[in-house]
Amino acid sequence: MKLKLNKGVDADLRAHAKETYPHECCGLLLGTIPDNFGDKDQTLIADESRRLDNTWETETKGRRYKIESNIFVKLEKEFAGSTRGVLGIYHSHPNHAAWPSPFDLDHAWPSYAYLIISVREGTDREGRVWLLSEDRNSFVEGEYSCL
Repeated sequence: MKLKLNKGVDADLRAHAKETYPHECCGLLLGTIPDNFGDKDQTLIADESRRLDNTWETETKGRRYKIESNIFVKLEKEFAGSTRGVLGIYHSHPNHAAWPSPFDLDHAWPSYAYLIISVREGTDREGRVWLLSEDRNSFVEGEYSCL
């Protein structure tokens, strides 16, 4: 799987990760849904990001994120009849590597790209993208780049 972001999207989600530090940020990656959406060989091009509020309890926002499910219902209505949709979810890992946690694996949905931005001491470091494996027991790393 390849995830390509336009430079404005990449800059926005990295800014979001730094602004919410030391808490995790979260948001959605939007774009045209490809015919092979969910395949390990897919190429996703995100031309828009949507910042979301991390609604996880305050004490653990530094290690968890939560997106309210009604967000997805609203987006389904917004994109009905179009080729656009949610390609993936991004979130930050404050003071940790951009590697999925067991919590991330337990809460992942198939087909979506999961972009994780590592933020250390308030500075964004690396970004890595992941796709849930077909057996849903692990993640497979993809390629992440900017257009």
